[in-house]
Amino acid sequence: MNPASPFTTSTDDGRFANGLAAEYFNNQATREIPMTPIPADAPATQAINEAAGMSRVEVEIEELRLKYPEWYALYDDAGPDFFVTRGEMAELMAAAPTPFALGLMYGKFCMRVEIAPNTGIAFV
Repeated sequence: MNPASPFTTSTDDGRFANGLAAEYFNNQATREIPMTPIPADAPATQAINEAAGMSRVEVEIEELRLKYPEWYALYDDAGPDFFVTRGEMAELMAAAPTPFALGLMYGKFCMRVEIAPNTGIAFV
């Protein structure tokens, strides 16, 4: 992918890609999450704090996957970042088995509400 823009339409080796969305779907098999690199001039504490926060989140998500497999399967299949309907999102929020899961869904709900007017993709 062209490092100058994460939203390119082709990768450097000529394969079709649709920016970060393509990276997301390509990485689903390995469960890697595409991350924007931290700028070189960012304070060292920013990288340390980001790594610490992401480590905590990874532990919580793995715990959800292991302890609540039915809920996690619904969450994973629904695709709350891109595809889930507003009603399905509400169901996932209502059935969230832990405070972390509820916060995760609330964050994704807010993200979808915020990006809908900017992308033109309705969140209904």
